[in-house]
Amino acid sequence: MIRLCRLLLVLLVLQLEVCLSALDARISVQNRFTAQGTLFFGESLTDGSASLAWKPELFGEYEPLADWRLSADVSMDNRLDLVFEAGDSTQEIDLSLYRAWLAASWKQTELKAGLQHIRMGVAQVYRPLQWFDDLVPGSFLQESQGVRAFTLIYFFPNPELRIWALPGTGETKGRERIATRKGVWELGGRAGLINALGETGISFQHRILQNDQDPDKKVQEYRFGLDQRLDGFMGCWLEADFNYLSDEIGVYEGLEFVPEPRYYGSTTIGGDYTFGIGNGLYLLGEVNYEWGRATEIQNEGFWSSAVLLNYPLGLLDALHWLGTYQEQEKRLSGMLSWRRTFDKLSWDLSLGFTQSDYPRPGQKTGLVSLTINYDL
Repeated sequence: MIRLCRLLLVLLVLQLEVCLSALDARISVQNRFTAQGTLFFGESLTDGSASLAWKPELFGEYEPLADWRLSADVSMDNRLDLVFEAGDSTQEIDLSLYRAWLAASWKQTELKAGLQHIRMGVAQVYRPLQWFDDLVPGSFLQESQGVRAFTLIYFFPNPELRIWALPGTGETKGRERIATRKGVWELGGRAGLINALGETGISFQHRILQNDQDPDKKVQEYRFGLDQRLDGFMGCWLEADFNYLSDEIGVYEGLEFVPEPRYYGSTTIGGDYTFGIGNGLYLLGEVNYEWGRATEIQNEGFWSSAVLLNYPLGLLDALHWLGTYQEQEKRLSGMLSWRRTFDKLSWDLSLGFTQSDYPRPGQKTGLVSLTINYDL
């Protein structure tokens, strides 16, 4: 049924693109080609992975009347993945939708339906409001799986109101450990306000969880989110969420069943500043505290911190550093990247390391990664 819905949505979007073309609408076609290779260096074995990806995108926009705009976007993620591990190799070909949505806009109001990207909050590395996307902090391409949703956005322009409805798919998204029950809708919204303190956002989400242990048991989750950004001589922000479960439920981590806490939350405080050193040194720092969520390591709150540096070497080149520390697993990680960007061609060469006391003390790993991207 899901595959049929995807096919029908793609056909509908393509048909709309044909109609828009006949109506002298704005049409754009883009192809992204990406090659990526990574080597992982452990204490005993060297593993690796490689991938080739082609992501074609078709976008169309048409204005039938004044203040009215119709738009559509469809893109595919066609990928060949190779994994080399412990002297063995596996191959996988994946052909899937990346984005497929239709949108109608009137003045400050936009209604969008389909497979789309939803991001909220102001934090950059540790994001408590990462409810819908799986963006990797500091990643070169900043790609994320989309979610099937209906979204309504109203720009007053102040405040901004966003409402969404997502059908349950039985699959996790964002920071979730338990998916929404399949076939049940989850609803939520966010209000953003520009004020004397900066930008303030308040978010809410309600969903019913997938309960494989007891399908007849209805467990509801309520999420509350707050984000605040202050802009002065430097940027500062706070982002937090609080989660409440109506009943007991849990997940399996390996062979161990771990109950999900009835109350848990996460808070991030961060700031950024650009120093007048050379071409300008950008510094970002964040501290996160997560509490209440049980793990097989501990059932208490723990701290995490991150430092991000970016220094442009010139018009085309930049050095990028992201370092993180997680108290829970005593995990220290760092990634140094050299990035070059032309009009269509770009690449990222990265060296990284991780040292952790989990699952055993003093475990060390390293990696070398090269990503080449070409947009046509």
